[in-house]
Amino acid sequence: MKYAKTILTTLALLLALTATAETKRALVIGLGKYLDNSWCTIHGDRDVPIIKNLLRRHDYTDISTLVNSQATKAAIVSSLSSLSDRCQKGDKVYIHFSGHGQRMTDLNGDEDDGWDETWVAYDAFQNYTDRYHGENHLTDDEVGQCLTKIRGKVGDEGLILVVVDACHSGDSSRAIDDTCVRGAINNFEIPHATKPAKIKKITEDWLTLSACKNFQLNCEIKTPDGHYGMLSYALTVIESNLSSLNNIQMMGRLVEYINDNRGTLPQTPTLSGETTKYSLNAMF
Repeated sequence: MKYAKTILTTLALLLALTATAETKRALVIGLGKYLDNSWCTIHGDRDVPIIKNLLRRHDYTDISTLVNSQATKAAIVSSLSSLSDRCQKGDKVYIHFSGHGQRMTDLNGDEDDGWDETWVAYDAFQNYTDRYHGENHLTDDEVGQCLTKIRGKVGDEGLILVVVDACHSGDSSRAIDDTCVRGAINNFEIPHATKPAKIKKITEDWLTLSACKNFQLNCEIKTPDGHYGMLSYALTVIESNLSSLNNIQMMGRLVEYINDNRGTLPQTPTLSGETTKYSLNAMF
């Protein structure tokens, strides 16, 4: 009887540990091609394999990817929803977007400057027309709603990191020295939009690592193997430090690498969200 009780106790402990064990999950999105040919050439699709391999080396077992034409707005939203459905308490969730970014008229009043920041999906067009009104731009509000659902699933003990290798300003000449810039020179302005009443922004209850400040250009890095996102490539270079440095040290290392390898344009990576509550190193 005593032996049987010991077995049952052991099994109960194993089941409890299995139920609470974290799973590392990821969604990696990369765009180098767009339905609208007016977007300048970038190489966000090349970031996907290097980030996917990095995550695998750090024990991420549930990794989904969307590349080029796969990365429509509907597919991105669906993939985020599916990711949320799979999440459990204590999971670690990494979401990566490499592509164009663009500012867009704020329609709900949560932006002090009147502009939402958007991820430019494959089927998003650069300009407002009679046929396209911005419906395929993925706004920061919509991303925030998806992430809030994921936060609810992973709980306070879970971790969420969003890496954005894009920018929300650009240059029609693709900057200088034939540098590829991940952004649009023009804002996506919705004409005749009624100015909305001010509302509170969604709480950023996660970490967001961005390739540059809002007013800066995000320039790609040219390596012997081709072009990559500056932030994406920097993460692979400092990989040995990812699990050991605190947030301040990690950002210092990223700033140092990007400063050493950028062209003539300034570019400063930023970390926002719950930076005192969550640590980047815990994701790796």
